[in-house]
Amino acid sequence: MDTFSTSRVQFVRNLENSDSLFLLRGSLSFAFISCLTPEETCQLLDLDSHQEYLARHRILRKIERDIENQGFNERHYELVDRLVGVVGTLPYNKKQGCGYCLSYLYDYAPQDVQHRLLSFFLESKYIIFRRRAYKKLRADWDASYHNRIEEAWSAHHDSDCARLMIDRFPVEYLIEHFFEILESVEGSWHSTKLYLRMSEVDRSKLKHLSQTDEITFAYVSTKLGRSFEVDTALSIFERNKHDERLGLLIWCFGQMKLWSVLRTIEQDLDEEGIARERFRQTMDDFSVSES
Repeated sequence: MDTFSTSRVQFVRNLENSDSLFLLRGSLSFAFISCLTPEETCQLLDLDSHQEYLARHRILRKIERDIENQGFNERHYELVDRLVGVVGTLPYNKKQGCGYCLSYLYDYAPQDVQHRLLSFFLESKYIIFRRRAYKKLRADWDASYHNRIEEAWSAHHDSDCARLMIDRFPVEYLIEHFFEILESVEGSWHSTKLYLRMSEVDRSKLKHLSQTDEITFAYVSTKLGRSFEVDTALSIFERNKHDERLGLLIWCFGQMKLWSVLRTIEQDLDEEGIARERFRQTMDDFSVSES
């Protein structure tokens, strides 16, 4: 880079760090960045300094426009190389910033760069990077990564990896590894989705669900087109009437066309008693967490 370009890059860096022009500093900075060449803009992105998030985001937006207008060129390949190469030298908080930059560039990069970044993310010892790979693959699944995801799961058992497998893996794999995957997502929406996907070919695990989470069991049963006997439904209601998901259970009974069950609930429902019990349980949980 020539002296003139270097001075322009340094000028914008100094402006970002200046305490003057407080009200207009962001607008001026963005305007000056817009004047830079693609090479200068890539040079401006600096993870070694205390570059603020907003400044970094303005630079990335300019890089995005450069790529859209002129394509992903040699300077952008060099920038990816620089960011990947510097990760190991950065403190943890700046590693996150580097991951953000790489993830941003991923969306505008050609396929060869995307494959390189996915591999880099998946092979990282840091979960903040692996999560970025899982997120990209959940949005745009590539079956060629199946084995790589299996390897990542075996090595780390990340909950984000489990969610990706529930969304994208063949149901036969989910059945084979059911309990270890369930343990990683228990209590989340993805545990429900796991049961729903499993039930496409194997409903034997529903018994386990009925014994561990009756409200989720009711929801899955509803989605599968199954209904409860009246006595069963009322028993489930009594055992779960203080659960904060009670509205979901009642919705399930409606979908199951259990009119008589809903009438019994409507006539006997003690809303004040339920509210008091929920408050007591909340206080008990708070006391345990404080001790």
